[in-house]
Amino acid sequence: MNTSRAFTSSSDLDRSMPDNLAARLDRIEIATASLRAEVVRLERLGLAGAASRCREQLRYWEFLGVLFLLTPDGSFHGEAA
Repeated sequence: MNTSRAFTSSSDLDRSMPDNLAARLDRIEIATASLRAEVVRLERLGLAGAASRCREQLRYWEFLGVLFLLTPDGSFHGEAA
């Protein structure tokens, strides 16, 4: 993934990730919400290429959200083990 340009300030990968899990998940939620809105905006403007690249960043952030929810045994936080 080309991370040289973030589509939104909240999805900028150069910003450090918080140490606390809840804060990380909040950051990821904010980034994904902003990217979803940006995809809609770009599509409305007819910028299909930019919208496609923005969706790539969105998929990365969604993956990151799932990754942070995984526990070492492969279950999700909040599930009964």
